[in-house]
Amino acid sequence: MKELPIGMQTFRDLIEGGYVYADKTRHVYDLARSGKAYFLSRPRRFGKSLLLSTFEALFSGSPDPDVQPQGLFADLWIGHSGYDFTRKFPVVSLGMDLDGSTPDGLKTEIQDMLHDKALEFGLEIKPASPGRMLARLIKGLKSKFGSKVVLLIDEYDSPVSDNIDNLSTAKKNRDILKSFYSQLKSCGSDLHFVFVTGVTRYVFMGLSAGLNHLTDLTLDSKYSSICGFTIQELKNCFADRLPSLLKTMKNAGNMPKGATLEDMWMEIGLWYDGYSWDGK
Repeated sequence: MKELPIGMQTFRDLIEGGYVYADKTRHVYDLARSGKAYFLSRPRRFGKSLLLSTFEALFSGSPDPDVQPQGLFADLWIGHSGYDFTRKFPVVSLGMDLDGSTPDGLKTEIQDMLHDKALEFGLEIKPASPGRMLARLIKGLKSKFGSKVVLLIDEYDSPVSDNIDNLSTAKKNRDILKSFYSQLKSCGSDLHFVFVTGVTRYVFMGLSAGLNHLTDLTLDSKYSSICGFTIQELKNCFADRLPSLLKTMKNAGNMPKGATLEDMWMEIGLWYDGYSWDGK
């Protein structure tokens, strides 16, 4: 019985540790081979960070390509798809869940994050506005590695949504982010792949100017199961645990004595408010 990856959102740790994983790599394959720019909105705790970590592992390449070019993906769907695992790109992964309690503090946090990212690649970028530093980082990476850059941005809206009770701060943070994200268009020729996630769609955040070139997958039925669990994934990943769970729920009085596994699956769906992204 595989261990459950409670609180884990790093793909490498999950796969190397042999934890339970709902294989989403068919979706990853479809998006990765197109080399475009995407946006996905989902509630918190839906697996967005794990999805971005999966893209990061894929585009970073196998640590031992001569022995096993598929690397961490050898036993997953994409490992048998014909995907070219020899392709490798510099990957910039930015988590925007920063301290945005003050606009000046947010600006400093973004600048420090970009400075640290540059150092990870052996680069030094001059201090400037967050947007200018992002552009310099991307161009510097392309120049150093001779390859376009993969940019992954997680929780893009956090500095605004976390301050929604303080509209003055939220609006100032939004202006900082608007200027920051506007660089994505100007750097388009240097970017191989872009994926941005958040809780709120950018059209409702007033950030369309910098992000409206992204393909919004939020309500695209083809990718309705790219995050979270479907009933079938629940059956596949937790089959060895479900009978015991049903028994426990019956003993606790949370399910009728005559309840079946089908009844329990429906009950579990209600725990998560019955989220469905394609009406099914």
